[in-house]
Amino acid sequence: MQLICMALLFFSPDVCQYQPYDDLPLMVTAYNPMQGGINCDSDCNVFGTGIEVTPEHFGTAAACPTEWVKLDRTAVITIHGNDYRCVDNFGSVENRYPVYRNGDWYLRVDLVLEEPDLWGVQIIDGWSMRWE
Repeated sequence: MQLICMALLFFSPDVCQYQPYDDLPLMVTAYNPMQGGINCDSDCNVFGTGIEVTPEHFGTAAACPTEWVKLDRTAVITIHGNDYRCVDNFGSVENRYPVYRNGDWYLRVDLVLEEPDLWGVQIIDGWSMRWE
């Protein structure tokens, strides 16, 4: 992240000055780790955190920014009244931190859904996060 910002600062000095996480909108997509390919690493039965993928994770789990994926506690994100537990991180390092797209900063969240293609990409402003 820092190297990317250093390179971009040459072109636009305010590029790397994102707000605190709580103030950023979410850029939310969805995935199904059981579909393989870009949806998982070498073992599609296990999230990046080592937690086994089970049917109970669909509709209740998500890949989240690195700072929200902990072993000693769990970040829970509420989106549209639904809770998603941060049990995975992104395989793509660039998505593990705030991302800069089209002149704005976003936090990336990837929901674990059985039918991820139905979700698309949504920008969510009204969200919350708590630790459990």
